[in-house]
Amino acid sequence: MVSVFIWGYGNNFDIVYKALQMGKACVLGVIDSDISQQGKTIADDLKIYAPDEICKEKFDYIVISPFYAEGI
Repeated sequence: MVSVFIWGYGNNFDIVYKALQMGKACVLGVIDSDISQQGKTIADDLKIYAPDEICKEKFDYIVISPFYAEGI
């Protein structure tokens, strides 16, 4: 099983999250550059991290939620 973070807690987060769950990926959390979102806990106790916080974490991939892909 691969461990992933989802980049972006935007409009398409739910779609991406559900697709990863169906694919049996282990979603570790969410990365978002919006300071007002960072530190919150969302669906299934997932934490929203600041981009620089995940450097300390061990994971396989970052999956980009497509709504804000141009800003990354």
